Amino acid sequence: QLVKSLDLKMPPGPGTKQIFQVKLDAHPGSFMLLSECLRSSSRKYDLQTGAFGALHANSVSFNEILVAAPFQLDLPAAKVSATVAAEPNADGSVDIELSTDKTAVYVTLTTLAHGRFSDNAFAMPPGRGTVKFIPFGSSSHLNSIDLLRRSLRVEHLEMYQQPPAVISI
Repeated sequence: QLVKSLDLKMPPGPGTKQIFQVKLDAHPGSFMLLSECLRSSSRKYDLQTGAFGALHANSVSFNEILVAAPFQLDLPAAKVSATVAAEPNADGSVDIELSTDKTAVYVTLTTLAHGRFSDNAFAMPPGRGTVKFIPFGSSSHLNSIDLLRRSLRVEHLEMYQQPPAVISI
């Protein structure tokens, strides 16, 4: 549900900001805002965010903003899984299909393979989505995919909200 929309005309460059307030009184129980910045000019941009969850093709920024401390969130016990593609894409990137049964917050991917993910530490609603692994350098793609597959870890915030298991000896 759209809570606030702003039409901003901001000068280019770092350090440019616009401060605004969002009233959540009509949305009790809300714990996260999704903020998306869209470009409105017809100027061509090479920038592709690839942000997981972005709603628009002309998105240049997509962020999750918590309105409570992480320990105060009552998150569902989500089961997030990942499947690494068998072959790399034409550009050398590797698709990773993610799925979750419940909303997962701060889904974070890590690996021993050298490279980066197209997006990381994001909120994921129930369903499926794809993130790309982009290897660094010109290492063997098959070796990178194998290491990616063997070492990929998928974590999210709710996993760390549970008390540690007690082991009786």
